[in-house]
Amino acid sequence: MRIPASLIHSFTALFFADSFVRFVDNNAVYLFGELPNPVYFTNSHQLAEYVFQAISNPVAYNQKYSVQGSKGLTFQEAAEQFFEHYNPDVTVNQMPLDAVQQLGLPSEEAMFIERIWDVCAGLNEHFVSDKTYKHLGNPKAGLEHFAQQLRDAM
Repeated sequence: MRIPASLIHSFTALFFADSFVRFVDNNAVYLFGELPNPVYFTNSHQLAEYVFQAISNPVAYNQKYSVQGSKGLTFQEAAEQFFEHYNPDVTVNQMPLDAVQQLGLPSEEAMFIERIWDVCAGLNEHFVSDKTYKHLGNPKAGLEHFAQQLRDAM
């Protein structure tokens, strides 16, 4: 069965708060490099909600949507808020970017991780989800509420 082009939706999201739990090691999270710019963290639940809303919404047909949270936060702020509600025992630590080379990882893996954090440091994300909010609604759960939901689901 071929899906008509008018029914195709496209969603773009940059940072998912869900990924914070993958950073935890011995109740600590390490963020590398200078990360001063705000990012509009979203989550997989919100993306799924938007996809669900778009399926039966003729206004959404053949549209491209950005999926962002409603508030820009630095990585440090977002991680601290997330873990305050997900697991308050987790500490969030800021490390210099060159500390990645001291982790004892294979060279290729360390270079990859360093490059990811370097890209994150240079990001200057702007809020571009006005159309998404107008057509599909505002996010149903902020960072704190999502962290609680994720914690309760574990």
